[in-house]
Amino acid sequence: MRLTVVGAGPAYGDQPGMLGACYLLESRDEAMALDLGHGAFAGLASRVAPEALVTVFVSHLHPDHFVDLVPLRHWLRYHLPVPGRVRVDGPADLAKRLDALHGEPGFTAVALDVEPLVAGTRAVGPFTLELARVRHTADSFAVRVTCGDGAAGLVY
Repeated sequence: MRLTVVGAGPAYGDQPGMLGACYLLESRDEAMALDLGHGAFAGLASRVAPEALVTVFVSHLHPDHFVDLVPLRHWLRYHLPVPGRVRVDGPADLAKRLDALHGEPGFTAVALDVEPLVAGTRAVGPFTLELARVRHTADSFAVRVTCGDGAAGLVY
């Protein structure tokens, strides 16, 4: 498994290049993102085809961790010759929050398949996600990501 830090800036950027949270994990020929904060989409898209992501994991509902799902949604809907879809593993109210941001019910569902987070284990592509609630917001999660035999992994 390979980790690329796409963005790791604060909730606001006061210097060029300070991007919201986004960490790219790659295993074999598949990839996932951990969070997709403000300004991170372009950096992610320069490293991997966004439509090929097996999932975007969203840890909690602070915009600096999910707001670039909007450009991802637009990419999938308008950039590709045939509209695409990407799975998003995120807090239960994520789709409702994105829809409300745009005042458009169904905005999210046009291109993003949101799977609500619950504590436990789930497999997504070559990745195994072990989810646990953490204290930050009402619906925040940590994740341990492993591949293959699970001997090595990353905790986020």
